[in-house]
Amino acid sequence: MPGEPGNLGQFWQELKRRKVIRVIIVYAAASFVILELVSIVAEPFGLPDWTIKLVFVILCVGLIISIILSWIYDITPEGIEKTQSVKVVSGEDKPVTSNSWKIASYISLIVIVALIILNIIPRTNLSGKRTTLEKSIAILPFRNDSPDTANEFFINGIMESILDNLCKIEDLRVIARTSVEQYRDKPMHVAKIAEALNVFYILEGSGQRYENQIRLTVQLIDAVHDKHIWSRQYDKDIEDVFSIQSEIAQLIASEIRAVVTPEVKLRIEKEPTVNMEAYNLYLQGRHHFTRGGQGKESIDQSIQFYQRALDADPDFALAYSGLAASYSAYAYSGSFPRSEVMNLAKEAARKALSIDNTLGEAHAELAWTRIYQDFNWKEGERGLKLALELNPNYAIAHRNYSWLLTFIGRHEESIAEAKRAMELDPLSNPFWSWLARAYSYARDYDRAIAEFQKLLRNYPDSDFERSWLSLAYLSKGMNQEALSEISKVKDIDWVDGYIYGVTGEKEKAQEVLEYYLERSKSEFVKPTDFTVIYTGLGEYDKALEYLEQAYETREGWLVLMQVEPLYDSLRKEPRFQEILDKMNFPEIE
Repeated sequence: MPGEPGNLGQFWQELKRRKVIRVIIVYAAASFVILELVSIVAEPFGLPDWTIKLVFVILCVGLIISIILSWIYDITPEGIEKTQSVKVVSGEDKPVTSNSWKIASYISLIVIVALIILNIIPRTNLSGKRTTLEKSIAILPFRNDSPDTANEFFINGIMESILDNLCKIEDLRVIARTSVEQYRDKPMHVAKIAEALNVFYILEGSGQRYENQIRLTVQLIDAVHDKHIWSRQYDKDIEDVFSIQSEIAQLIASEIRAVVTPEVKLRIEKEPTVNMEAYNLYLQGRHHFTRGGQGKESIDQSIQFYQRALDADPDFALAYSGLAASYSAYAYSGSFPRSEVMNLAKEAARKALSIDNTLGEAHAELAWTRIYQDFNWKEGERGLKLALELNPNYAIAHRNYSWLLTFIGRHEESIAEAKRAMELDPLSNPFWSWLARAYSYARDYDRAIAEFQKLLRNYPDSDFERSWLSLAYLSKGMNQEALSEISKVKDIDWVDGYIYGVTGEKEKAQEVLEYYLERSKSEFVKPTDFTVIYTGLGEYDKALEYLEQAYETREGWLVLMQVEPLYDSLRKEPRFQEILDKMNFPEIE
């Protein structure tokens, strides 16, 4: 009949009459408050992860029951009564709406809206940041709580092994050890650390070792919201250390919702050795290599421990990979003839890969020997790409790949890789320095100068970077600025000789040359150091003589021949072109 409400309208009026709508509103508000309270107290009281889900299910069941009961029954001044049917009510006066129900409804609506706003606002403020940071983590140095401080290497080793496992996950950004090491024994709020490292999550831990027992405590923190997500404590035999490391890495990945492929899962769970003596020796070697500043003494000690580990387990691939890295560090330092140690590095890397070809670090080390020793740019690039497929968060491999791309003139790609390396190791002075130098090799001197200036504001005592800033000024034709910066460098360097020579300060350049000639009588000096000094003095024959020596022994900056601005005045020389041709550089596009 026209003018009468339809079935849906009648049903809605009946819901209102029986106060079902009000019950739903009040119940929803109360449930929302309960869920918020549970989420707040879950972490402090150590409630399991499934607690909130259980409470949510219980509240949903309760809602259904409340709706049914509110339909059937009504609360009146005389008590709980069965709700009269609509036909009975229609013949009587319409019930007066209870003011208490109205007040409860309004309060419930206000509570729901307020809680929603309070939850939306912080999420809105962080939404942009969370998108980029939610799968990023830094593992702070674990605290050694063992009564014997000599066990520090073992606790450090656990931390680094967890980090290594996480670095294999492509869907995760993991900060390199060198950046987090700066926070060892330096109490600081995790929010500030997270901001400095540009990460969302922080893992803290501590460990104790008593003979063949280990106790490890770790906690994962949402650093942006300053919220503890979970903590775990392990009391295990020392033989269980591999399963502990694997479990923690996978728990973190699960919490961060990082995708772990089946292949990566197998690699994370793989035990590197069955010989705990070998593993102990390996960790000591790694401790000397990573914490010793990679000086001659620390490299020597790392090599000794790696070799002892291999004596205990000849099939220990990680020990061979560590050995390759130590020999490469010798070569990179420039304090030893490169050809002697690169052969040892190549042999160790090959041996590691013959045992386990999934070691990204070993692929990176072998690739480096292909580049520096064989001038095999194609194989070098293939090896570095494979290393990064296996270990996407390996900052050193990203930096080394950037080096290679600069060597072969692919500057835009090189700068992109340098920036990626800095994202993974943001507090690394050498990585920042390389980014600035990459701009110099790309002949973008303005950006190079800007980066060096920013770097020196943070590290004002860094002579190496100041020398390179002076070279960038010189390459841009700003001779006075170059001389001003080089005068601030405390130690004599080959850069001094080049700058003084090019700017007409021949006597000062000659003094630098004499200093290097004297040094070469008692210690190894890279032939390319002499090449650069003689080039600055305009003595091109002598410069090329040393450059030819560098080619025979695979020394120093030889790999930069194609792009190095310091060699520009030599490029017209036939002897220079002969060396360049023998190095088989790909053509720069």
